[in-house]
Amino acid sequence: MKFKRPKITTMLIVFALIIYGGVLIVTIQTATIEGENINEKLALEAARLEIEVAELEFAIGRYLAYENARQHIEDLRVEEIAIEERIKELEAAHADAGITERNEAGLIILKRSQAEIEADILRAEMDLARLQNDLQNATANFNAIDASSVIAEIAREHLGLVLPGEIILHETAED
Repeated sequence: MKFKRPKITTMLIVFALIIYGGVLIVTIQTATIEGENINEKLALEAARLEIEVAELEFAIGRYLAYENARQHIEDLRVEEIAIEERIKELEAAHADAGITERNEAGLIILKRSQAEIEADILRAEMDLARLQNDLQNATANFNAIDASSVIAEIAREHLGLVLPGEIILHETAED
């Protein structure tokens, strides 16, 4: 046997289903809007982090340039010392040039002439002058780079650290 439903019950069920469908649509739209807002916030945060990474890479590049300049100056100083030693050796050889000596075979040979030694000394002095000019320029450029500020910038701004003994005068709040 079949029971008949009254029309009013059917209408109420249909009405309830329509309201339930409407509520679901509104809920889905709200969730979609919230998801889009979250995606926008994430995109902004990703862009901010990309900028932060670029700034950090730039600061690290500045520090590497500083270290390269320091190493170049050290190399120039070593080369300067070597040239100064060479000049001293040449001047000592110039003092006793023209004296004969015996080689390994026992033959008497003439040492280098004073003119050759003087030419070598002149070349070495020119190299030394060029080197000292390069060293002076490299030192001036090196002094223009403030490595401590670069390191402090990396530590403070990019890593969120405070260096030992550092006093922060202005604290900025970001939200």
